[in-house]
Amino acid sequence: MQPVLYAADEHLSSKLDQEDARLGLYPADDGCHIYVIDHSGGRLGEYEDASKMEKYRVLQKACDQRPDSLCSFLKRSKLGRCNGKEWVRPEGETTQCLKEEKAQASAIPTGSHCDMQSSGQPPHWGFVMYVGLRDFKSGYCTGICCEGPLGKNDGTVNEKCYIQCPAFLNLSVGQWGFP
Repeated sequence: MQPVLYAADEHLSSKLDQEDARLGLYPADDGCHIYVIDHSGGRLGEYEDASKMEKYRVLQKACDQRPDSLCSFLKRSKLGRCNGKEWVRPEGETTQCLKEEKAQASAIPTGSHCDMQSSGQPPHWGFVMYVGLRDFKSGYCTGICCEGPLGKNDGTVNEKCYIQCPAFLNLSVGQWGFP
């Protein structure tokens, strides 16, 4: 990987090629950007499917013995699953959340044109092809067939077809951030 420094006017200012140098040694000013160019030959999206990645597990006993582990921090702070109580979302709260999502989902007509905005990204457009529950994650989602190749799949997730669209044109949106 090669980090490079771009000035505020987007021209290449410097390659950050000295591994032991601090950032202050480079001409970094307000508005500069650091980009990392990956020369490893990896494919775009090759690490998005977590089921294909090799997992490493630390035994709970080994984790408990380390003072600098997340488990030790959670125990010291009495946070998360280490707070002395088992946290489970109350049944009524889960049902209420699903009712609210269903109401929001029913307001989104299938076939409608939508625009999607992400922070720091140009707007993207697509068509709503599916609105409903999904098997791979809890809650309602919107399946969108994008007008450009920025999706994750062809509308099939875990061998279930939610929508039919060309490869890499489908997005599954779980939050209702668009009309």
